[in-house]
Amino acid sequence: MNWFKKGLKRYDDWCKEMGLTPDQKRSCVPYKQDPVHEDEPAKKQSKRKQTMKLFDTHCHFDFEVFQDDFAHQVELARDQGVERILVPSVGPSNWARIQALANQYSHLYYALGFHPYFLQPEFEQFAPELESLLSSSKRQCVAIGECGLDFVIDVPVELQEQVLELQFELARRFDLPVILHSRKAHNRLIQLVKAAKLPKGGVLHAFSGSYQQAMEWVRLGFLSESEAQLPIQEPIKLATRFKDYHLRISF
Repeated sequence: MNWFKKGLKRYDDWCKEMGLTPDQKRSCVPYKQDPVHEDEPAKKQSKRKQTMKLFDTHCHFDFEVFQDDFAHQVELARDQGVERILVPSVGPSNWARIQALANQYSHLYYALGFHPYFLQPEFEQFAPELESLLSSSKRQCVAIGECGLDFVIDVPVELQEQVLELQFELARRFDLPVILHSRKAHNRLIQLVKAAKLPKGGVLHAFSGSYQQAMEWVRLGFLSESEAQLPIQEPIKLATRFKDYHLRISF
C-alpha cells in the first residue's frame, strides 16, 4: 500500500496548495491529462496545463439548478482544473438528458441506471431500454448507476435489491464499474457486491459508515468519498483513521 499512500499524500498536498475545502475536493480525483480540448482557445489550453487535472466522479449536472447557466458552470469547473465530469443518472426520466449533455460536451461522461430513491414498481418495463442504451452507447458511457440501497426511504427493500441485481448483471455483461449509493445499508450492500463478483469496482458515493466497513469497500476495489452527517467529534475520529486512504470527510 506504500504507493497508494504516497499518491494520496501528493493529492492532499495539492489540495492544500490549491486551498480546496473538504467539500470541494470530496469527489475529485487526479488523472493523467488528455490531449488539449480542440474546442477551446489556445490561451485557455495553456492556462489549464498549469494545474493538476481532476475528474469529478459524481456530479448531477443535469439537474434544473444548472440549466440556466450550464455552459458557464462547465467553464468554471474547467478553470479550477476539473477537466472531466461524470454525470450519474437517476432513472429513465433523465437518461436522454445526460446523453444529450455528453454529446454536447466531449469531457462529460455519464452512467446509466436506476437510483433507489426514484424507483417505481413498474421498473421492469424500462429494463430493455436500459440494456439497449448500454449496447449502443458511445465511449462516454463509462459506468452503471447511480444504483444501490437506501434503508431510510419508503421504498420496499425487496424492490431495491431486485433492481440492484439487474444492474449488477448489466455491469458484468458490459464490463463496467458501478456508481453506488448506500444509506444505512453498508453491511447488506457489501454482501450483495461480494456475491455479484463484479468485473470492476467503482465509486461509493457519500460514505458515512464505520472504519471497518470502509476497509471492506477498499478491499472490494471501490473508491469512496464521504460527507458524513455526524456529530462534529465523529467525523474527526473518522478522518483520523481514514487519513491514509481515499476517503474524504465533509463537515
